[in-house]
Amino acid sequence: TNAFSDAICQKLLRDSNSKSSEEGKSKFDSRRLIENAFTGLVWSGPIAHMWYGLLFGKLTVQIKDPIVSLVTQIILDALIFSPVTVSGYFAVRSVLEGSGFAGVKDKLKT
Repeated sequence: TNAFSDAICQKLLRDSNSKSSEEGKSKFDSRRLIENAFTGLVWSGPIAHMWYGLLFGKLTVQIKDPIVSLVTQIILDALIFSPVTVSGYFAVRSVLEGSGFAGVKDKLKT
């Protein structure tokens, strides 16, 4: 889904830039698309698969009330998974872009 999302994003940005001026029209960045696809393959996909298996399995399966279970899942996802996955995404992308771990630090500051 990373590559699909990136393709849509690039198309939307290109279309919105072309309406404002012909000079601002950007080309489709295939390297960016490939890097996003690779990031999804080696980071986003595997970690999401493992996390949601754990979240819906061992972490919340014993909660009988569906509302309490849902709220617990949302809280755990926001507090545990989101920081880990976003940091990891920036790490993988920075390495692919060539800025290394210094780039990770810069991206996490903003």
